[in-house]
Amino acid sequence: MDLLATIKDIAEKAGVTKSTVSRFLNGGSISLETAQKIEKVIKEENYIPSPFARSLKAKLSSIIGVIVPRVDSAATAQTLIGIEEITETLNYTSIVNNARQDNQREIQAIEGFARNKVAGIILVATEITPEHIKTIKNCPVPVVIVGQEHPEIYSVIHDDYQAGFELVENLAELGYHELTYVGVSKRDNAVGVVRKEGIFSGAKVHQFERMEQLEGDFSTQKALKIGMELFKDETHPLVIAATDNLAVALMKAAQQCGRKIPEEVAIAGFGGYEIGQFMNPTLTTVEYQFKEAGRVSMKVLEKLIHNIPCEMKTMIPTHVKLGDSTKKARN
Repeated sequence: MDLLATIKDIAEKAGVTKSTVSRFLNGGSISLETAQKIEKVIKEENYIPSPFARSLKAKLSSIIGVIVPRVDSAATAQTLIGIEEITETLNYTSIVNNARQDNQREIQAIEGFARNKVAGIILVATEITPEHIKTIKNCPVPVVIVGQEHPEIYSVIHDDYQAGFELVENLAELGYHELTYVGVSKRDNAVGVVRKEGIFSGAKVHQFERMEQLEGDFSTQKALKIGMELFKDETHPLVIAATDNLAVALMKAAQQCGRKIPEEVAIAGFGGYEIGQFMNPTLTTVEYQFKEAGRVSMKVLEKLIHNIPCEMKTMIPTHVKLGDSTKKARN
């Protein structure tokens, strides 16, 4: 039953307002007589308040606030699964807020969760601004960020630099010595800056003869458009995309332009998304353990909730998985 509708029913039967019932559930101040009336109706109706209301009334929250930048993302979905696995084990309940890739909405969500006295907050971040830092520092409950890092904030990240470096290292061993990188904005520090640095550092160490960078965003449509231009007039022996989704869009563009993969152009990405393994040819990628990142973030948060010391930064390893999209380098 919907919580608001239930509160309305209880209010009507107890002869009080909905706000009075809400105050009772939230542990607010009401008269003993009124509290007894509400309690009586609750027992008669066998009403079970939400975990949020129960925890607030008990003055001990079992709610974890989770803020995500978007919900239509494989990385976000896997991270949430990992968080849920641990919250259930530890008898917490998570409430997810979709910030829709809006920094201000993320700030407001942190402040809103804090006002509602959640036990802790997990922010799956794409960017950490000075306002984020200020809000998190002033937050009365512990906060853990996933996907980005800051020296003053508890962070769970993948080693994006090493991921980029090792991918190029593996490709160099296959004989590639030129690359074009289709990246994303620097706003996303992990993907737009650190991952790119790893790629180009690896290319320099392995003495790549040509390195080119094209900046896109996380839009597959934009990646498709870039690919159609990229493969129209000249052959690029190796194209690395910032994510698997972008790599899949580039594969489609290459095929539409009549470029054979991997004979004429090799393509690789990052993420280890399932879609890459259903492509023909299968996509070379760096596997990211998003589910594990979710699990670890909740474990770190649990320690912070109970004032147990832990490391400011936890690193989740990645793994290069070679597919058929980079099977053979051109000489």
